[in-house]
Amino acid sequence: MRHLTWASGAIALAFATTVSGQGRWQPGIEFGTTGESGRLVRLTLSAPQREAFARTGAWSWRLTPEVTLGRWLDGERNDALWEVGATPVLAAHRELRSGRVAVDLGVGIHLLSAVRFEDSTLASAFQFGDHVGIEWRPASGRWGIGYRFQHLSNASIAPPNDGVEFHLLRLGWRF
Repeated sequence: MRHLTWASGAIALAFATTVSGQGRWQPGIEFGTTGESGRLVRLTLSAPQREAFARTGAWSWRLTPEVTLGRWLDGERNDALWEVGATPVLAAHRELRSGRVAVDLGVGIHLLSAVRFEDSTLASAFQFGDHVGIEWRPASGRWGIGYRFQHLSNASIAPPNDGVEFHLLRLGWRF
């Protein structure tokens, strides 16, 4: 629990430091489910999007840091746990007449308040999370909707390494 408190403080400091800077931050919310009875609600904050670092045809590539705070709920056992995370997200964007589509992937770190979820033993509070997703943003650019598939596990740091997978619906907006 001490690690979770420390990580929460570090993320809060990162929020405060970077939100005060320039750019349009993208707060968001994710709703997720597992293949069983698990649910997830997660708040996200993505850094302002910088200029593309590469272009391939109609696609532009960006790397954006993202921090998260989530609550996992296990409906069968009435168990719950907290999660904080940080993930660099690589996204390919393509402008369309109706808006913009983005395909993204990321690999980050997550700290959990417990190591049991559903029928899985995650063995360590430290987890790696990788995801692949797609997002659509209308021409106004103020909000976006997307889907992500995410796998979290400890990468065999400690046995067992059961892992958890979520299907996530993302809603985000820009200021």
